[in-house]
Amino acid sequence: MKKRVALKGVLGSLLAVVASSAVVSSPAQAAPYKCGTNGAEVCFYSNPNLQGTVAVPGRLKTGDVWKRYMDDFNGWTFYNGDGLNDAVSSVWNRTPYHLAIYEHRELNSGRSGGMLMVPPGERVNVINGLVGLYDNTASSARLFPY
Repeated sequence: MKKRVALKGVLGSLLAVVASSAVVSSPAQAAPYKCGTNGAEVCFYSNPNLQGTVAVPGRLKTGDVWKRYMDDFNGWTFYNGDGLNDAVSSVWNRTPYHLAIYEHRELNSGRSGGMLMVPPGERVNVINGLVGLYDNTASSARLFPY
């Protein structure tokens, strides 16, 4: 009798484990990042209209304003892990400074290339060269205090 009770207990536990492993929960959906959550910052988006994944480089929000630049987007990523270089489609400048976005690395140093100036607080889609830069061509950026 004791063996039967013990066997029922083991089988009951095993059944509970199997049943619980069959229930698969869906991954948690993270809320979209709200630009400006951490104070004055620049938010780059992978899609137009501030959609898609976002990148919020701390380099553009700390220290002396003359040191607030990214001379090469290579090595920087959006939150989903995709590379930032040549992948920006929209931007929101939530700083009190003007933001210049350049087509080439090193702030277009010694090269001709597109440049987009984004005033403080502005949201801009980077499309078709109509704003000075073509979609998915941004490679460097800098904040200016004027």
